[in-house]
Amino acid sequence: MNVISIAIKRPMAVVAAVMMIVVVGLAAMRSIPIQLTPDVARPVLVVYTYWGGVAPVEVEREITNRIEQELSGIEGLELISSQSQLGRSRIVLEFGVEQNMDRAFMLVSNRLSGVTNLPDEATEPRIRTSTSDDVPIARLALTRTGDNQTSIETYGDFVTDVVVDRLERISGISQISASGGSRRELQVVIEPDQLARYKLTVSSVIQALRGANASITGGGVDEGKRRYIVRTDSETSRIDQVQKIVLITFFDEQTRRLINVTVGD
Repeated sequence: MNVISIAIKRPMAVVAAVMMIVVVGLAAMRSIPIQLTPDVARPVLVVYTYWGGVAPVEVEREITNRIEQELSGIEGLELISSQSQLGRSRIVLEFGVEQNMDRAFMLVSNRLSGVTNLPDEATEPRIRTSTSDDVPIARLALTRTGDNQTSIETYGDFVTDVVVDRLERISGISQISASGGSRRELQVVIEPDQLARYKLTVSSVIQALRGANASITGGGVDEGKRRYIVRTDSETSRIDQVQKIVLITFFDEQTRRLINVTVGD
């Protein structure tokens, strides 16, 4: 006896079964949460790096290409794409659906720690997960009262060194971004007449400054199970160091330094 024969001989049982299925379906439909923009977990990580005011071509050459080269070959990575814009590099890493994203985040973070030849002015690469609900949930602002004479630099250092550090220790916080305050900078004001006197150009001065603030990677040395990275760091952060940068050396071994073509100290 097949199913059709049973349905014909027992119509009430069939009607009861259909009604039961309809009732269960309606109950399930009412219990399913409905969202206009549901939170969809995508197996995607995005790496952001900022280098303020720099042209896209330089961002691609100095940041994007170097990070892409370091991240290629990560376990589970299916596609890597990038965008280099004015002052910003954005690299999208797409993994397989079965990928453990916690492990992927750790692998990407470890690879990024090996990128040591980025420009000094660029920010550290930041990793973000890509979800439809990936927006800040809290914003904090620190302001001065009218009679407070404390410098804005002091508050900026306080936020960066104290507030951010303590907030990062809170469980569940994935990222904190701090902005505002001010950053100290050293300006080099060139005297055109002195520059022409020594037959120098602004480009040669810029090249000398970059050479004095270079970070060069010398490869790695393997010793047993450990690998040591060899780097040469050159940084000039004081006025007297900048003033002593050599711009040109003449045939009689006389040198002209940055202090000879700049205004003041």
